[in-house]
Amino acid sequence: GKGKTITSIGAFTHLKGKGKVKRAIFAVPSVVQAQFGNEGNTFLKPGKYKWSANPGMSQEERIKALKNGDLDMVVTTHQALRDDLLHIMAKHNNQDEETFKAHFNSTTPERRKELLGAALEAEGIKPDMLAVDESHYESNRKGKDDSTLSNVLDALNQHTPYYMRQSATPVKNDVSEAYDFLKKVAPEKFTNREEFIKKYGVDTEFSRTALQRLINRYSYASPTVTGVKRTMTKEDVTLHPDQKAEHDKVLEMFRRASMAQADGRVDVEAMKHLSPGSFKGRPETSHDEIAKQLQKAAGTIKEEAL
Repeated sequence: GKGKTITSIGAFTHLKGKGKVKRAIFAVPSVVQAQFGNEGNTFLKPGKYKWSANPGMSQEERIKALKNGDLDMVVTTHQALRDDLLHIMAKHNNQDEETFKAHFNSTTPERRKELLGAALEAEGIKPDMLAVDESHYESNRKGKDDSTLSNVLDALNQHTPYYMRQSATPVKNDVSEAYDFLKKVAPEKFTNREEFIKKYGVDTEFSRTALQRLINRYSYASPTVTGVKRTMTKEDVTLHPDQKAEHDKVLEMFRRASMAQADGRVDVEAMKHLSPGSFKGRPETSHDEIAKQLQKAAGTIKEEAL
């Protein structure tokens, strides 16, 4: 609601106009992917740019879009991009995906960059820019293992000269997330998390000011100025019975989808309820595959449905 999508589109078209980039990949939540076409049609010159932003595409269709040099922008969800890049890397190394994923996550960032680079070159995928919306989805912090999503996108951003992360909450828990943010955008300068925490994790005014100044070099933050004075009040409102019933239905469909995923099944009905737009206009024969791909990200889709 703060204009992040059009900001990222504007960043790409600005660089494209200067001849600095040809193609961009946008990793976004599924609701943003579904709305991307409307944003493009509203703000871009008709016919000047081509993009792929279709929810519910199969993995084969998504990878084809990534390889399509005629497309200026490829818009995909975080989870789909992670899965598609793992797929092409596993194929390139003649391994099944689960075996390769374990190896990929256990190796060094430098090696992950090499593995992805070789697969991208083999597939003819050549993005110049990566934009990650709601980038806190891929944040790491001290005390938890780095996620596969983070490892894959970190490797990808090392192959794109231009990289944009967008979030209203880039640091939610502690200073280790600030380190992760900075490491992602300037990995050559931030190499020691423990030393960073010692320096900036102390609860003092000096430490907070120093960290703010450091982060300001790598980020741009701005409120949306409308000229309207806003008065805020807080009031607890009980859900209407119909709303409560729908809220509970979403949670039930998420529970079903999670159980199906754990059992190696696909619950098409549950995923249709959680993400109906992903199936709209798609042939019935493709619904199983669409639900299978969506089910891997049921947690994120549940939050959007709620």
